[in-house]
Amino acid sequence: MIDCGGHLDAEARKQHEREQAVFQRLLESHDAIRRELEFIEGGTRTVTTATDPELAALLRVHVPELHRRLRESAHLRDRDPLYRTLFAQRGRIEVHVEERPDGVVVDEVSEDPDLEQKLRQHATLVNTFLLAAREVASQYPPMADEPVSERIGQVA
Repeated sequence: MIDCGGHLDAEARKQHEREQAVFQRLLESHDAIRRELEFIEGGTRTVTTATDPELAALLRVHVPELHRRLRESAHLRDRDPLYRTLFAQRGRIEVHVEERPDGVVVDEVSEDPDLEQKLRQHATLVNTFLLAAREVASQYPPMADEPVSERIGQVA
């Protein structure tokens, strides 16, 4: 999938673009998605649902895709030590994804107590990210339909 130069080949690029489109749509609809986190023996259980059938279908695509990446070691966030550990220890993580009409239920567990804590840290960070996205989104008005015609400010 990845060439010697570290660039995605054409098929991998298409897959990445599909994944990004699903992720963006879910992120844009974060207020319509409910995620419940529970610590269970060995790790976590998350229940992620949406009443909108389109969003529920996207959850059923997105969540298994993330776990496929873990199985195949298609890394995410390589600079993040927690993600690096999870990918390095992926053979010691058991994942069960149950699809539901309104979304997914995911159990991520390990017999290793250290890895159990890392799974809990990861799930907590995802919740924190989603809460932060909601907070940030609530502070901004909806996007205007008009294109931006001039450069405003600078991002360093």
